Amino acid sequence: MDKVLTLSNDETRIIPAAGLPMTRAEFKDERDMMEEVRSRLWARTLKGDSPDDMVKAGVLDGLRRRWKDPHKFLYDAAQGMFAHHNKLDPSVI
Repeated sequence: MDKVLTLSNDETRIIPAAGLPMTRAEFKDERDMMEEVRSRLWARTLKGDSPDDMVKAGVLDGLRRRWKDPHKFLYDAAQGMFAHHNKLDPSVI
């Protein structure tokens, strides 16, 4: 998402894999929200929380998006994070 922002300007229209075309500003809002999700998810993952724990703790609360199955989203996202853990947080050795 950062790369797309770097390559785009205010006249760029971004076509996502799913959903309607976006302006650069809308795409940046989406990127910022996903960074917030990543940050929250990573913090809870480091504490050893399961996806159920995360749903109960409200990891996705206060975001403008709602997921059809929050548990599945959090499970899949947490699994994907570990594949790239060395790029996510300086506290991971």
